[in-house]
Amino acid sequence: MAAHGQAFAEGLASAGIIPCYKHFPGHGSARHDTHLGLTDITATWLPIELEPYRRILPHTPPAMIMSGHMVHREKGGELPASLSPEIITGLLRDSLGWQGVVITDDLQMGAIEDTYNMKEAIRLAVIAGSDILLFGNNMRHDPQEGRKAHAALMELVREGAISESRIRESYVRIMELKSTAGLL
Repeated sequence: MAAHGQAFAEGLASAGIIPCYKHFPGHGSARHDTHLGLTDITATWLPIELEPYRRILPHTPPAMIMSGHMVHREKGGELPASLSPEIITGLLRDSLGWQGVVITDDLQMGAIEDTYNMKEAIRLAVIAGSDILLFGNNMRHDPQEGRKAHAALMELVREGAISESRIRESYVRIMELKSTAGLL
C-alpha cells in the first residue's frame, strides 16, 4: 500500500502538484465519520497504521501531511490528533522525523466545530505543530471565513497565545516546500 501511495505522490509531483499524505496517524480503523463528529480510535488503531508513513517519508517528493481529527487517548490524550502536540510534534515530527509541512484536515468538520470555537481550534492546531489551517468552507459556507480565521490568528499572536516565532517556523516550512517543489 505504501508503494502505491508513493507512486501516486511521485505522479502528482511530476505534474507540478504537491501531494498530501493523509490522515495522520491513520484513519483506517476509525468507525465513525469525522465530518459528523469526533471518533475515538484508541481501541481500534494499530501501530501498523504508521508503517506507510515510515516507508514513504524518507523518500517522498516535496509533500505535506494532513492530520486527522480522530482521538487516540494513549497517543494524544483527549485532543483530536490534529490539535494534539503529542501526535503532531511528538509522534510525527520527533519520532518519525517529519520536518515538512503539516496541514490540518478541515477545521469546520463536526469533530472540531462541535467542541471548539474557531479561535480555540486555531490556537490548538498551531501549538500542536500544524503549518496550514484548512477551512474548506463547504460544511457550511461563510464568505468571510478566511478573514475570520486570519483575524483570530492575529489576535492570538497579539495576546501572546501563539508566538511570532512559531508563525515564522510555519512560514519557513511552507516557503521551503514551495521552493523545493519548484513553485517559487
